[in-house]
Amino acid sequence: MQVIKNLWLFLLFTSGCYFISQGQVKTKAVLDHAVYDGWQEIGAKEISNNGSWVAYTIKPQEGNEQLVVYNVSKRTTLKMDRSSDPVFTADHQFLLFRIHPDFKDVEKTNKEKNKKKEGASKDTLAILNLRNKSLLKIPGLMSFQVPKRGSGWIAYHVRRDSIKGDHTDTLFIFNLKTGEKSFFSEIENYLISDSNNHIALSLSGLENHSRKKSGIALWFDPENHTTDTLNKGAAGYRNFVFDSSCNQLAYLSQQDTNSKEQKLFSLHYYRNGERHDRRLTQSEIKTRPYLQTINANRKIFFSKNGGQLFFYTVPVVIKDTLHNSDRAKVDVWRYNDDYLFTRQQKLMEDSARGYLAMVDLPSENLIQLADKNIPTVLLSDEGKSDVALGVTDKGDRISSQWRTNTLKTAYLISLKDGSRKKITDTLRGEFLISSSGNFVIWYNGKEKNWFAYNVRTGEVKDMTQLVADSFYDVEYDQPEFPPSYGIAGWTKDDRSVLLYGRYDIWQIDPAGEKKALNITNGFGQKNRIVFRVVNKSKEQPSFSPNQFLTLNAFYESNKQGGFYGSRIGVAGNPTFLTSGPYHFSSPIKARDKNVFIFTRENFVQSPDLYVGSLYGATRISDLNPQQQKYNWGTASLVKWETYDGKPSEGILYKPEDFDSTHQYPMIVYFYEKLTDRFNYYIPPEPTPSRLNISFFVSRGYLVFTPDISYTIGHPGKSAYDYIMSGVRSLLHHSWIDSTRIGIQGQSWGGYQTAYLITQTPLFKAAWAGAPVVDMFSAYGGIRWGSGVSRQFQYEHGQSRIGATIWERPDLYIENSPLFFLPRVHTPLVIMANDHDEKVPWYQGIELFTDLRRLGKPVWMLNYLGEKHNLVKRKNRKDISIKEQEFFDHFLKGAPLPDWMQSAD
Repeated sequence: MQVIKNLWLFLLFTSGCYFISQGQVKTKAVLDHAVYDGWQEIGAKEISNNGSWVAYTIKPQEGNEQLVVYNVSKRTTLKMDRSSDPVFTADHQFLLFRIHPDFKDVEKTNKEKNKKKEGASKDTLAILNLRNKSLLKIPGLMSFQVPKRGSGWIAYHVRRDSIKGDHTDTLFIFNLKTGEKSFFSEIENYLISDSNNHIALSLSGLENHSRKKSGIALWFDPENHTTDTLNKGAAGYRNFVFDSSCNQLAYLSQQDTNSKEQKLFSLHYYRNGERHDRRLTQSEIKTRPYLQTINANRKIFFSKNGGQLFFYTVPVVIKDTLHNSDRAKVDVWRYNDDYLFTRQQKLMEDSARGYLAMVDLPSENLIQLADKNIPTVLLSDEGKSDVALGVTDKGDRISSQWRTNTLKTAYLISLKDGSRKKITDTLRGEFLISSSGNFVIWYNGKEKNWFAYNVRTGEVKDMTQLVADSFYDVEYDQPEFPPSYGIAGWTKDDRSVLLYGRYDIWQIDPAGEKKALNITNGFGQKNRIVFRVVNKSKEQPSFSPNQFLTLNAFYESNKQGGFYGSRIGVAGNPTFLTSGPYHFSSPIKARDKNVFIFTRENFVQSPDLYVGSLYGATRISDLNPQQQKYNWGTASLVKWETYDGKPSEGILYKPEDFDSTHQYPMIVYFYEKLTDRFNYYIPPEPTPSRLNISFFVSRGYLVFTPDISYTIGHPGKSAYDYIMSGVRSLLHHSWIDSTRIGIQGQSWGGYQTAYLITQTPLFKAAWAGAPVVDMFSAYGGIRWGSGVSRQFQYEHGQSRIGATIWERPDLYIENSPLFFLPRVHTPLVIMANDHDEKVPWYQGIELFTDLRRLGKPVWMLNYLGEKHNLVKRKNRKDISIKEQEFFDHFLKGAPLPDWMQSAD
């Protein structure tokens, strides 16, 4: 009997079993790297206009997406495999979506070395009749469009193999109710209007006298079976856009040119019922001081009232006739240019670049609103104004080399003649124009207040100086003026603006005639609840005077979320709707009914989808039921005082089978402040750079994530103070093994990891991704992703030195791990990738070679071609495995993995 008992005990402890309350034994597996691909999340989610139907997709990390269609009243579900992109028709009678080929087949095709030229599409259009559940499938789908307001007609573009083996592009216009169908071959581009079911399209099948194909632009009315030719003969037509009435159309034509440097475009306009379109611009627009053409990479759009047409222009590139072999290859960097040469290059490469211009449609006058001197122009949302807001940092752009916030000047720009009127002196802050264009408001970072400029009178008022609240980020700890908490929006006709305080929402009259009204009645500040508006509509950019607002609520003390409601114009305590120990996504409302969909999650619950009211919603998804098979974890908030006596907090993650009589290894992970994410779900997934918290917790590690606040000039010491005091505050627990503590950080966290191991021998293993170790050499470097200098990072940004290397070289030495490397006793892995666009990868090389010179145990990973964070999934999986092997070796005594052993 004793032998049997001992055998039972052996099997119990070696299998990872534990007792549950009823005395039964239950075994749960630990997470491994094989689980990643099947872990799921909610993808696209849609609710029908009447709130009766919900469609959402479930996306595995790798594999086939599944579409779920849910009937809200009947609580029934339909599931469609390999499906995505759901769209309800406006009358909520049909659901359209895309069916894909099997993921494994696509993956196999993509791996073929000699892929054939793109042929017929393998996707299928699916049309589900929500009344009778019939399903129509149309193969060869390229794209489809459904009108937002109209119902009946849809448009879809298919590509199929012909009998001769080539591929045909065909656009079908299809009536979902009657089955009526029209089609156009050789389709290039198309757009179906939001209502009235008009379709604009372009074809590419015509041949001109030189045997070159040229395009044709058409307007098709499916109800009346009429087709009007808008234009023909251009190389192509694109960027179709209707106005809000769907009776006006604009689009671009491409000049037939052999130029490889730049394609030139003209702007066209058509009103329904006219005989033909009108060309509003030539391909080369004569503006001073240089020729412009239209940037086809940015949208063209009508004003809300349909009276103006807006587009973006770029300078015409002058062809260089000098042959490449005769041209010297040299870049000229000039000290007095507005931008560094590298930044100039990035601005030129940016396909979204351009300067806003407009055509006044009644007069057809073209006005260039923005240019190199005033590149940013903001329009009022309602389109009622005759002015726009221009913002520029011209004259202070050189300082962007070392500042995070340049001096800006604001101008009123007339939409009648393009004239400009300066309305402010230079300031560091943000500018906005009101919905109806009656006011320009700005936040002045130096004075920490909001100001309003009356467009009609020219009067300026300080809106928040006398309001008993803070409208700037009171916790901002970088050496720059603090940003504002932001703006919620405007009431109709600009009667008032809703501004965010730290916790509450204020309704303020920009004209200064009415007293500021706290519509959350100070309830946020009293209870430390942060309120923010969540139900602002893009189609209705301004609020009604007495509108009921749905508010997102974040409880600062315990990090839980919820929803409340407040009414504009009323200073009363907000109405409680729901709250709990969860993170809630922003709710999406059905257009015609108070039915919402949103997700809810916390560390132990996947972000499942809910539908219903905000005070009584029903869960309709069940993501990741396989989680129940695995040893998961728990999260708890911990609080302590730093060595300087400052209050701080962090998150401690424990295994689900935590046993206080057992000692655990612990990994410390950090990046600025993470406690606001206390109720976020952390799926096990291959990491781009971060610590895979749920993975390590499942495998018997504790993970601690302390918040950090900073003292200007001493980021290293600040990190030490908060992190080490937090760790020491936990070590009084006997279930933490103080001899087995690791540390991991990426980027800014990677720097702090490198710094901390020079200050303490506590950590037995450290992992630093993309670290900076020498602030002197990094100071004058370039962030190659944006082309900007790194100086701003140290003087006014995240590195928080607050001075130049000449003013305070002592601070650059104090905060550079490089100068203290002989103190290091912790084995270290560095990730430094050769295409890192943010942190120079030679910083990682410096750290590696110097530690190697000192005989310290150090390894470096360079994922070839990768940037700051890993993108390729195979590399993410690889680093996840290596990170586990590294910490398992030093913190659990596992064998040294092959990749860490000498290659000799």
